[in-house]
Amino acid sequence: MDVSYLQFREAQFVLRTKAGHSNQCDQVERVPDNGIIYGINRRSDLCVRSRYYHVIGGLPGDAMHDVLEGVLQYECKEMLKVFINEESYFRLDELNERIRDFDYGYYNDKNKPSPISVKTLNSNTNSLKQKGI
Repeated sequence: MDVSYLQFREAQFVLRTKAGHSNQCDQVERVPDNGIIYGINRRSDLCVRSRYYHVIGGLPGDAMHDVLEGVLQYECKEMLKVFINEESYFRLDELNERIRDFDYGYYNDKNKPSPISVKTLNSNTNSLKQKGI
């Protein structure tokens, strides 16, 4: 399988800059609904009040959004496609059966993953469309 298209390189992305961030903050101030596009709610008070600090160079990455809600679900889906469709380590119905029968504990039953359909697994989206059942 050619995975060269799956490789992410810095040159393929537009890096955030102070000027670009300021422009996006201006747009969000004019049209608050634009915040969902940029992932910005408002201009940071730290940027406004400090001449030495700016969020572009001063904040760590956000693991919740960058990993858990982005890259991780994409990687899991691609891994499952290889394991099921190419390597035949197990079948999708076997995976769904194990998901259904796993003991998540009484306090976590409501967060049990949904079964994965063939259509969802093989789609070009980067989501397994999971929700608690």
